[in-house]
Amino acid sequence: MATVATGTAAASLTNTLFTTHAYAQGPADYVKGQAKEKIVEAFMPLVEMIQALSYPIALVMLTGGALMFMINQKEKGISLIQNASIGYILVQLMPLMMQLLVGIGNTVG
Repeated sequence: MATVATGTAAASLTNTLFTTHAYAQGPADYVKGQAKEKIVEAFMPLVEMIQALSYPIALVMLTGGALMFMINQKEKGISLIQNASIGYILVQLMPLMMQLLVGIGNTVG
């Protein structure tokens, strides 16, 4: 019981600290930050859907590249495999790159 009560007290104290800290930078900055978070949250299902679709698309492209390689069109096959691999990696790293861009924007602005 003591742990639960202590956790509740810490949570209520933490919420109070966050609220006062958020308004320390000004209400306009707080609203901008909240709007930015809401926009990022709104686009996350779209990003997750694109990431989920990238696997089967990359699989088809890799298979096509392997078949091209097998029928003696090596350059075209290797190019297709490379493009599929690089594209898949970039799509999977998309959320990380967006967080990096947001961090740079916060630092600059």
